[in-house]
Amino acid sequence: MNSLRKGREKRRVRRSLFDDAARGDRHEVVRSRDSSQKLPQKLRQHLIDYIYAHKLQPGDRLPTEPELSELFGVSRTSLREAMKYLEMLGIVSIEPGRGTYLRSFEIGHLLAHLPIQLVFTEKDLLEVTRIRQILEEDCLEQAMIRGREEGFRALAVCIDAMRGRVEAGESMEAEDMEFHRQIAHLAGAKLSLMIMEVFWRLRKRWPADNSPEALKRRLVRHERIYQAMCLGDLQLARLCLADHFAGSYMEMVEQVIVTEQNKKEK
Repeated sequence: MNSLRKGREKRRVRRSLFDDAARGDRHEVVRSRDSSQKLPQKLRQHLIDYIYAHKLQPGDRLPTEPELSELFGVSRTSLREAMKYLEMLGIVSIEPGRGTYLRSFEIGHLLAHLPIQLVFTEKDLLEVTRIRQILEEDCLEQAMIRGREEGFRALAVCIDAMRGRVEAGESMEAEDMEFHRQIAHLAGAKLSLMIMEVFWRLRKRWPADNSPEALKRRLVRHERIYQAMCLGDLQLARLCLADHFAGSYMEMVEQVIVTEQNKKEK
């Protein structure tokens, strides 16, 4: 009877920590369910589930370490390790003496921890290119609806900067990225822009062709997209964007082949 009473008391304490009793019970299974999965990985996922389930917003404070340790039925050491992992990913901010707070999403944290295995094959590169094209086609349409002349001036600045780089025989990678950023900005597509940043990071893992001919081709493709947008011709702008991605993909593949051949010759 005493052990039963203690068990009931423990459950009551656990439920009193938070408003949602049912949700508290669900978290309690962290040690008993999916025993084949390692505890740290399960605990990290349960912490993320807790954040979603309780609809926490950036700046919100998470429960204290003792409360979470009690809720999940784990040691404080295990909990600290899981929290440090979430902090590394930029999900939470641990402030000694104050507590743990939910952070706003920052793309830099995601980029810093991208697995090196991503975009390893030619097939992977094609898939990334296709996904990015789908995202940018939607951004293009929204940008043309919302941007108009004033917004397109930023694109003109990017084109001029690209032209200057080409004339100097220099890489225009930064200006290229800024051109696409401006389209997403005009579209008001904040999330798409974040995803595109990831794709650009992946793109950098492939060798780039910065020969004068390749730079000129790249400039012309961007000029065509810009001109179609200024004309208000969405269909033409989409065709120009598709041509740009097809050309970029072929340049990357050709550059990979050249790089591999040079390695063999050495």
